[in-house]
Amino acid sequence: MGHLQGAFRSATFVEVPGARTFVMDVATNTMLQRLVPAGMLGRVFGNLYGAVGVAAALSYTAGGFLLDATSAPVTLLIAGGGGPLTTTLVAWALRGALRKRTGGPGPDGTGTRSGTR
Repeated sequence: MGHLQGAFRSATFVEVPGARTFVMDVATNTMLQRLVPAGMLGRVFGNLYGAVGVAAALSYTAGGFLLDATSAPVTLLIAGGGGPLTTTLVAWALRGALRKRTGGPGPDGTGTRSGTR
């Protein structure tokens, strides 16, 4: 029974963050496909996921320096607060941009500005 509990705990720690990432990726990709003109989608997705890669590299580097300068609990607290803080700042910055968008279906009735399905 001990192995089954260990496997369940391991799966929980892998699957829960994976499900969160899945939901976030679907929402992001859907929003971009609806807001960005078809001819610009490649550039926008390239910039988005390029920025994600750069942010990941910077966070790994900064996390290492922070861990050397402080302790593991302090590093975890700062890293844990960084996500909600960044989310709040991005939501605040996008608030005005999303309000400017006019609602309704696109020219072909798909609900997108780019006319793609």
